[in-house]
Amino acid sequence: MAFNFPQKLAELNPFKRFGKNAGKESIRNRMYPVQVHRLRQDVGKWRSALDQAENVYFPNRTELLNIYSDLILDLHLSSVMETRLINVLSRPFKLENAAGVEQPDLTKLLKKPWFRKFCTFVLEKNYYGHSLIEFPLPVDGEFRNVDLVPRQYVSPELGIVRTMPGMITGTDFRTDPAFTPWLIEVGDPTDLGLLNKAAPMALYKKNVVSAWADFTEIFGMPYRAVTTEAEGEELERIEEIIRDMGQASYGVFPDDVKIEFISAATANERLYDTFIERANSELSKLILGQTMTTDSGSSRSQGEVHERVAANYTRADSEMLLNVINEQLLPLMIRHGYRLQGCSFVWDDAEQISKKDLFDITKGIMTDSGYKVSRKWLEATFGVELEPEASENAPGTTAAGGAVAAEVKPILGYHIEAGVVNRNEARAQLNLKPEDESEAIAQRKLKAQLSVLQAATAAGVPLEAALQLANLSINLPKPGAPDEPEPDGDGSGGPGAPDAGLPGKSKGSPAGGLPVSPAADVSALYGGSCCNGSHSTAAVQASAADEKKLQDLIDRLISVIYAGAGDPEALLVDLPLYEYISEQLGAAIEIAWKAPDPKLKAFLYKNVQRFSGFKTYRVCQELTRKLYGEAGEIRPFADFKADALQLNQLYNVHHLKTEYEHAVAGAQMASKWASFDEGAVLQYRTVGDDLVRPEHRKWDNITLPASHPWWQSHYPPNDWNCRCDAVEVVDDEHQLSSAEQLQDMPEVPALFSHNVGTTGKLFADEHPYFQVPKKVATKIEQQLQLTF
Repeated sequence: MAFNFPQKLAELNPFKRFGKNAGKESIRNRMYPVQVHRLRQDVGKWRSALDQAENVYFPNRTELLNIYSDLILDLHLSSVMETRLINVLSRPFKLENAAGVEQPDLTKLLKKPWFRKFCTFVLEKNYYGHSLIEFPLPVDGEFRNVDLVPRQYVSPELGIVRTMPGMITGTDFRTDPAFTPWLIEVGDPTDLGLLNKAAPMALYKKNVVSAWADFTEIFGMPYRAVTTEAEGEELERIEEIIRDMGQASYGVFPDDVKIEFISAATANERLYDTFIERANSELSKLILGQTMTTDSGSSRSQGEVHERVAANYTRADSEMLLNVINEQLLPLMIRHGYRLQGCSFVWDDAEQISKKDLFDITKGIMTDSGYKVSRKWLEATFGVELEPEASENAPGTTAAGGAVAAEVKPILGYHIEAGVVNRNEARAQLNLKPEDESEAIAQRKLKAQLSVLQAATAAGVPLEAALQLANLSINLPKPGAPDEPEPDGDGSGGPGAPDAGLPGKSKGSPAGGLPVSPAADVSALYGGSCCNGSHSTAAVQASAADEKKLQDLIDRLISVIYAGAGDPEALLVDLPLYEYISEQLGAAIEIAWKAPDPKLKAFLYKNVQRFSGFKTYRVCQELTRKLYGEAGEIRPFADFKADALQLNQLYNVHHLKTEYEHAVAGAQMASKWASFDEGAVLQYRTVGDDLVRPEHRKWDNITLPASHPWWQSHYPPNDWNCRCDAVEVVDDEHQLSSAEQLQDMPEVPALFSHNVGTTGKLFADEHPYFQVPKKVATKIEQQLQLTF
């Protein structure tokens, strides 16, 4: 096979691997590779390069960055730079959900080489002033790599990536929709970084080291002198012998030549060494703020001061990196398929304890205090497998023996864990006689009483009877007529309004004043459609495919609510269920979105998150209501679970499917609206079959400019499962609708009488889920950390 030089040359192109892949083009593919020439640098060249970089009309960092590439070869400078990086990169971290609970499975997504590489690029902006980081397409739903756009090609001041270093034209990386979703920019566009400040001292040091090397070569070894009268071949033979005797300099001189050797001053070498030490200490102060963590120190007290300074630098870098991850990286990951909605990155500053020390502490707790430790925690912490106790399968506990959802208020106000309770918490509520019982006796008595209570409630015995059997007495809220709801604000309707005025509401409920929003109301709301749901797409079906995940979530939630004994304040929004619903509806947006308008897309996501939170609240309240029978008694667990599963099927399968389809349709129409030109003319169109609603049929072929107010109330979708569309037409081919044609047109339902492309709301404020008291709405938004 003949050698193909152009092909081999193309393969050597360092940017070739960043070319188009599945429709995505890397911004690096638009760059032409240029060799970086390393020349001898000095302070004069640095000043010239600095002038170019600070040029007001045409800033050019190319020469300055070339000097930086030479500076980082300095061993001491590169060492202190790496030290500052490692101080941050070695810190443990974790991802938490909106409630501040660690999510280990999600944290693992960041414990990958690409994430450490990303953090390094972010932190390096301290040295260079700016970093532009590019992400490739995910592989199997995850990023595998991340790349730094070479700084010689980036002009932060102009916001472009140049085709070649020094050019005045290039790709606008801040606005080009082909690249902005895949880029993260870090640093101030005018910052030249710490290396700019380090340059003079590092260059002086480099020249001194070079001079010292010359000094050592000249004066470091003795000369050898030979005086002889030999000539011709004999003289050549003598010179050859001297040359082969070693590396030291030598000379062969005639007999009448006098050679005098003058030694250099003995302090000269120390002068070089002292200057280099001073240069190193100055560079340490610049990068680390101190010297003693890298250089030698004089006292322990000074060392402690220097360590505190280093810790302050690490804290500042860590805070900067944390902000970039939370404000830029996590949103980018969510846009590209990661299910991290509501999560935040935090540093894990918990004290690190060895497993041996942790086991000794655990053993002391179990032997000295009388408390037991969760089997699940023991297995996860020490990597052992323990046999479960029989009591661990009782309602209200997990299969691992731990209490269900420790953060949720437990049954009767005390924690049940492998049959043992927290005595200090339980004694305050139970009728015990502490004056004649020791702690050990009280503990054994509580354990026995709770075992009876667990067995009785699991068998379906009413709560009050079960308490009598267990010889326990506790002040429980008596179910019955609730208190009147507190007035909220000005009493107006809409989001946050009291429930009393809503359709289907009643002032009393067995659950002691829970807001009533019967599932039948929402079913009736979703019941009407253009085609009764028969036009479902494969994508919609796929959104509910993870049945096992949903089943696990609802099984857990049923146990949590039953363990809470129906206390409405015990569980506001169940976070795992909220995350599931939010992920499903967020996936609908991703499927439908096509427009280059990240701001509008962000509004849609926020609306979906808020809707998911209020929907989850309604589900939790409905499940809590199912705890009670007609007489206000707590129902048997089996009966409660059967009704709860039916409610889950209604809310989280059937209703969620309708909501998913609406999110797809709404996101599609919002995406279209964002792509219309300012002077576009739009025409309303229906599918045209027999399933179209009569009122929608009357809007068919209405043609108006996009700026016409009619589109603010009639832009599709105009109802659940609405298949109508608005398409752009050429105004000279279609006659605009007259004002007379718009008269006596059907009104759009309040839930849909808005333009999703301008409001950013897939689910309007009038939706029944949002109709809760203002205080409850505030609590929900605070729990989920929602801001609008």
